[in-house]
Amino acid sequence: MKKYLTILCSATVITSLCLSGCGINEKKTVDKNKVTLENAQKETPQKETTIQKTTTQETVKDLNDVENIADLNLLADHKWLEVEGGNLSGHREPNVIVDIGYGDRDYYAITNEYGQLVAVFAEKIILQDDDSEPVLKSGRYYSDEAKVPGTESPTLDEGHVIADSLGGVSNAYNITPQDSKVNRYGAQSDLESAIRKAGGCTDFSAFITYPDTKTQTPNHYSIEYTIDGQTYYSDFENAS
Repeated sequence: MKKYLTILCSATVITSLCLSGCGINEKKTVDKNKVTLENAQKETPQKETTIQKTTTQETVKDLNDVENIADLNLLADHKWLEVEGGNLSGHREPNVIVDIGYGDRDYYAITNEYGQLVAVFAEKIILQDDDSEPVLKSGRYYSDEAKVPGTESPTLDEGHVIADSLGGVSNAYNITPQDSKVNRYGAQSDLESAIRKAGGCTDFSAFITYPDTKTQTPNHYSIEYTIDGQTYYSDFENAS
């Protein structure tokens, strides 16, 4: 487990992930005047493994000293879940952590107690490699994406949080029902293009918010990533 995963264990963020699918924005505040690609200037058959360690929150004084996500009891109720990258089932298990990186990539998705995809983290985004990976003519690793409830709508795409071109898989832990214009021509498309143009990025994080605990269709995305030492934010609604 790479050391970067420790940042996702910030007490305020993870507490909101574990307790609610709708409270992330209350814990992670962003100046919306800065959250654009142009002007951001800020100065991650199914097999389960239960997290075992129980270090108390009070003892974790310096997150840089934490080597493993399992060292924090804030995610003690979460399980590691292995899901095939091309699994088309739209069902998500609650309170799990899933690797959604194709091949050896380490991209991690987290669900809350309602099975909603609420966060994705990657220490390093590694672009798709057409020469060494089995990429289809469509530019994708798989011929289809997971059928997450909501994607049946004619106005919602099976939207990747981390695109195929950025090394993401197509199962339900990397797919949300996303407004087709946002996905194809809007904020989601723009940030993916910026990362591709740069040849990848580091410190990628996505926080996904829902209007209630029943739906699998988000209403808001807050995405952060770093290119050449510059941190960028993309903060947008799931609507055109």
